[in-house]
Amino acid sequence: MGQGIAWVMIGGGIYVALTISLTGIWYVFIGLFLKQAAESAYEQLMFDRALQNVRARDLMRAPSDPMPDSSSLQRIVDERVLDRAERCVLLEHDGVVSGLLTTTDLSRIPREEWPTTSARNAMVPTAEVATIAPSTLVSDAVRTMVERDIHQLPVIDEGRLVGMLTRGDVLNHIQTKMHFADRSTFEQRS
Repeated sequence: MGQGIAWVMIGGGIYVALTISLTGIWYVFIGLFLKQAAESAYEQLMFDRALQNVRARDLMRAPSDPMPDSSSLQRIVDERVLDRAERCVLLEHDGVVSGLLTTTDLSRIPREEWPTTSARNAMVPTAEVATIAPSTLVSDAVRTMVERDIHQLPVIDEGRLVGMLTRGDVLNHIQTKMHFADRSTFEQRS
């Protein structure tokens, strides 16, 4: 409906601009703005429907084994980032998870310092890490990721790390749902 009104304003604005007055250009701009707003609202609606009733436990990955927080950044890059393509590595101290190290954290340290810098000096301590429960709605988890500008969230159940939810996993789910779901049923669901 919004797109229809936008096209009418664009068409009317072009007609007015060509036949009556150049003030019709304003109608074209307003129509373009309305068209963009309608498209954004539609995309948000499809996003919400794709994630409707989807919980973190449905999309989370099993966590990888933590590495000692005394490990050098170079070791972490070699063993986890390059070999396994992990963007986030859990760190431990005396058998307890002590923090999280992401590729963003790594990029803040000059490359020549990686062999001599321990992960403990670059990690985000556990107390500062945003976490979610397995029952958290994925749409709420995505809001948390956007608000904090992070790419993954640890999933904690009764104090234990049970998984990791990443933006990539959420995007893959949405793309799969949009690609394979019956469009008519998908768009009519409320």
